[in-house]
Amino acid sequence: MTSKITICIPTLNRYDLLSKCILSTLTGTVTPKKISIIDNGHIMPDGIRQYIKDACDGYDVELTIYTPIQNLGVAKSWNWFLDVEKHPMIICNDDIEFGKYDIAKFVQAYYSSSAQFFFTDNIDPLNMFSCFMPTQEVVRLVGLFDETFYPAYFEDNDYARRMYLKGILNQPILTEINHFGSATIKQYDYEEMTKHHESFRNNKQYYINKWGGEPHNERFTTPFGDIAND
Repeated sequence: MTSKITICIPTLNRYDLLSKCILSTLTGTVTPKKISIIDNGHIMPDGIRQYIKDACDGYDVELTIYTPIQNLGVAKSWNWFLDVEKHPMIICNDDIEFGKYDIAKFVQAYYSSSAQFFFTDNIDPLNMFSCFMPTQEVVRLVGLFDETFYPAYFEDNDYARRMYLKGILNQPILTEINHFGSATIKQYDYEEMTKHHESFRNNKQYYINKWGGEPHNERFTTPFGDIAND
């Protein structure tokens, strides 16, 4: 059964896992109406691109592959989806594989629950943004992701902090999702890993400056602002 849901996937260098992720979205009890991909790596092999296209054609699923001029980073990629694509949507990493009933469970919760943000519960809570389903309400109340966090890391902690301060109701979805984890950085060479460590440190310091402490040890109740009265 096809549902009016869009699967949104930013990818960088794990096109092998991306193809597996897409196939898993097409073989469940509920399939998406559209799959939207941001190719931040600009190096998707023609064979993978054709494989993905053929797979989607076989299931009558609309496919969009957007290749930006440069790597948008995680936060800007997610914001692009939120700006361009229609709700309901599931945003996930390229190293996610959905179980047979997983998309159906997300769709059911979206239309029946009062929660404003959904995520898979069989992933470490620190990685809840590896596969999540935001509602239009949470975007209205919390806003978009902070693109200062570039290219990745701490943009999810920042959004979780902002959701907490707005009293957003989160709902975990019981799934059989398989998350490979850290798949992108496993392909980095020495230079890329060095840049990764540098950007990680910069993003961590920006988070501390913004919230007065590391994740789970924040002191500010507003960005760069007031200290909580605990």
